[in-house]
Amino acid sequence: PGTRYERKHLLHLAAARSLRSFDNLALSAIKKRLASESPEGVEAIVKRHLAAGPLATALGIVVEAPAMAAALPPPHLPAAPVAVGAEKRWSRLELAVGLELHVRDDISPLVRALAAKVWKICVEGEAGTDDVVKIGAT
Repeated sequence: PGTRYERKHLLHLAAARSLRSFDNLALSAIKKRLASESPEGVEAIVKRHLAAGPLATALGIVVEAPAMAAALPPPHLPAAPVAVGAEKRWSRLELAVGLELHVRDDISPLVRALAAKVWKICVEGEAGTDDVVKIGAT
């Protein structure tokens, strides 16, 4: 049988991964940070970037879908016009730990619909086995 971890250990592992991936902390800094955190503080670190999926389920944490509507207006709405010469703005959407989708704010309705579909497949698990792409497969 596989190794079993208690919730406390899973939280610390997930928090360490989050601090390393998103805050770019060195392992020594992560160790100090986690040693100084309360159990609630460790859980808060994990919740900052936790996506719905097996880890959230194992931890018993209900992950609300991030504000997809705020990041991407519904596909039927046209994107807001962008002034010529204006700096392009991007939204980062975490699809899973280590996987992000970067979406420019002035995308076309077709691209917006595609981004929404990718979001649903990755975050809400609405994909069949035929929809899954194997990364690194040769």
